Amino acid sequence: TLPFNRRPRYYQHGLKDDPTAGMFYYCKDEQAWVFTIPAMKDNLPEATKRRCQHGWLLQSPVTEAASLEDAPLTGWNMWTGTIDTMDIQVECNECYRDSDCGLQNGRCNHKTRFCECNEGWSGWACDEEEVVCPQLAWIEYGTKSDDFYSDSSYSTLNNPANLSEYAFLYGRPAYWTWTNYSSSIDFYELIFYVGSRWVWAVWPTEEFDELYILESIPIHAYWHLDRGNKLIAFSEPTTSFYPTHINWYWTRVSASSGNSETVKGFDLFGANFLAENAKFECVAPVYQPTTDYAKESGLPLSTCGIAGVPNTTT
Repeated sequence: TLPFNRRPRYYQHGLKDDPTAGMFYYCKDEQAWVFTIPAMKDNLPEATKRRCQHGWLLQSPVTEAASLEDAPLTGWNMWTGTIDTMDIQVECNECYRDSDCGLQNGRCNHKTRFCECNEGWSGWACDEEEVVCPQLAWIEYGTKSDDFYSDSSYSTLNNPANLSEYAFLYGRPAYWTWTNYSSSIDFYELIFYVGSRWVWAVWPTEEFDELYILESIPIHAYWHLDRGNKLIAFSEPTTSFYPTHINWYWTRVSASSGNSETVKGFDLFGANFLAENAKFECVAPVYQPTTDYAKESGLPLSTCGIAGVPNTTT
């Protein structure tokens, strides 16, 4: 973008004018690169806004680096209610040739400098093979058989414009199920990807239409969801194509019983606690969706990765 303090600003891709999108910029008075979310400005300490126009959630060590790529990667200050320190990683996600996009997996658009992935591949560099788990279950583990149980299952959310296709968010399938937390209130539970994590949330049935426009909404964060109403849990950072074998953090004391009391304590991602000995598991065969369909069933065929072919009988 146009220079700001004689340096570029970096916005979350495609969300420059969205106040809930992240932004890196150089704060001249602090002599540091900083990260902020403009919509959170009113909730930031005055000290972070006094010398930096938009305030900050992350602050680099003192530097005169001309770009974020040249800024120090270690020793950043992080505001979480108190000051902690952290390290960051910065990578350029622009492409310059087709080999930057996996060569056979996609092509580089030289106007936008972004990879355009072939069917079955996703990611900035088209290096993530799209394999779909069609059904998830929340599994809680114990030390003996009596401690093991499976909660309700979650199915893939289909594209309302074409029910034979999945609805994708950030190149990942979304999942849903119906549930009720009381005899009078029904909900849909959603599991979807927000760019760096998976989110588990509830949607009241009267807002059912929102389920079908998720794909058109630039959902890129989850902290703006109502924790007492919608947000159940969020995952650890991951690039997993479906949300299995990863850690989850509850934002309620007991999501399974519908207790909406928030947990005491706070960090960068809000009040939460680790869901111990419990994870999502895939409980149906995993496959890669294609444009070919079985003649009899009409269901997507598996491409069996890159090393096999689908058996249309089985």
